[in-house]
Amino acid sequence: MPLWGGTTYPVAVDAYAPQVDLVDTVLAENINSTANAIIAIENKLGITNGLTSGLGGLEFDSAGKAANPGTPGSPTLWIDNTTPDYAIMYTDNLGVSYDLRGSVSYGLNYTCPMGMAVGDLVNITGNDIVGYADAATSLMAHGMCIGISGGGTTAAVVYSGCEISGAWALTAGSVYYTNNAGAWSTSPGVMTQEIGFARNATTLVFQPTLTSYP
Repeated sequence: MPLWGGTTYPVAVDAYAPQVDLVDTVLAENINSTANAIIAIENKLGITNGLTSGLGGLEFDSAGKAANPGTPGSPTLWIDNTTPDYAIMYTDNLGVSYDLRGSVSYGLNYTCPMGMAVGDLVNITGNDIVGYADAATSLMAHGMCIGISGGGTTAAVVYSGCEISGAWALTAGSVYYTNNAGAWSTSPGVMTQEIGFARNATTLVFQPTLTSYP
């Protein structure tokens, strides 16, 4: 009679318990098993991949479903288990990720000039008003635009302590600086202000300094 893990079972059980490496067969032949009950709950909640993707967590939407990990468009709480300290992260509806262990701003709205775009560095020019940060004219970056609304006149701005993802081609580990007219690059402009570093090709760890050098 077949064995499971070196233990011999009665024939009646053996008929439904092949070797452990045929676990899919076992599940298929034991519809009412605890294992199948767990799988059914996972399917109901939409839980996929477990923690194997590297970014473990639960994604909650209006239907109360959960997935792992989240995607832009679905606010997500997750554990970043790619880092030694297992950061507790939150990704907002725009796909911007925040480390919840620090103090960060979550897309505060400012009046902005028409034409400002996601990814532009901003300088606070008045009460709840932003313009472009510009190294050529020593306008330091106070934050970054992560969303545009109000017909193009309102910018959602984050300040610091967050990860921002975009369709970029960044160099992992490189430091980025304020450049001209809201842009940023690996080379400083007339004014030198570090704004953060690349975690990977599409993720900027946004940490602008409040000190600049002419």
